[in-house]
Amino acid sequence: MSDNKETSEEIFEENKEDVTSKEEDMVSLKKTAEVVSDDTIDNDDKDVEASSDEEEAKGDESSEDSDEEESDDTSEDVSEDKDSDDEVSEDSGEDSDDDKSESSDDEIDEDDIDHDLLASDEINKELETESIEQIKSDNKSNDKKSKFKKIWFNSQDELDNKKEKSIANILSYVKIIAVAFVLAYLINTFVLSNTTIPSSSMENTIMKNDRLFGFRWAYTFSAPKRGDIIIFKYPDNEKENYIKRVIGLPKDKVEIKSGAVYVNNEKIEEDYLKEAPIEKDFGPYNVPEDSYFVLGDNRNCSKDARYWKNTYVHKDQIVAKAIFKYFPKIEFM
Repeated sequence: MSDNKETSEEIFEENKEDVTSKEEDMVSLKKTAEVVSDDTIDNDDKDVEASSDEEEAKGDESSEDSDEEESDDTSEDVSEDKDSDDEVSEDSGEDSDDDKSESSDDEIDEDDIDHDLLASDEINKELETESIEQIKSDNKSNDKKSKFKKIWFNSQDELDNKKEKSIANILSYVKIIAVAFVLAYLINTFVLSNTTIPSSSMENTIMKNDRLFGFRWAYTFSAPKRGDIIIFKYPDNEKENYIKRVIGLPKDKVEIKSGAVYVNNEKIEEDYLKEAPIEKDFGPYNVPEDSYFVLGDNRNCSKDARYWKNTYVHKDQIVAKAIFKYFPKIEFM
């Protein structure tokens, strides 16, 4: 729009300059015509003065000659006046023709200026409409671009949010697993003893490959009782853990006669045995303080205190008390 306005203003200025130049030409022509008329009149006056001076110089010439000369002079003056009048009339005629031509030129120039202005206005309107259409098309394209950008950014935001959520979920799972491992380690180290039974020495109470938990703090404030199943460090090799049943307590006297167990000279009932034990005699065993005498429930297939070098389990070697099995089925003991 600004370019169209500048072009129309330039056209108007050029037309205005043409008009002013033509007006100046008209003024200069009028001045030249006036100067020519003034020169002719001055020449006539000079001729009249010269003739009068000649008449005065002659002085004494005859009146006839003077009359003839005066008549001649007067006739010549009349003819010159007529000639000068003719010249002035011719000049005035030319001036009127010039005025007419200049007035017609002015009218033509004004029409040209009006036509140019109308043309420039039409051009400006066309340019304005074109510029408006161009602006509309640009706005449409910009709207499309902005919509596309919004969609793209929204999709990117959704992807970023999904990624962040997935990462957050993964991190939460990792945290849960890590916490579970830490808790399992702490619980297994300080609270529970996770034990897998490798042999059949405790059948039918605990079968081979059963899994169970032992409670480590069971004897923190109390001592083991007769009949408890305990997990302990094997007295002949403390790197290994064993599981057996408590038979003799500290200061007890334990004796096995024909497979039957006597504690302090009294036979105990053992309904947990898998089968009737072999009729053999063992003992007697006098249990020292802070120690325990243990046997397996599968008495015929159990490597227990009867066969160890270090017969008794010291209380410091006890790891946990077996409380329940969790595999293959849950069962309290």
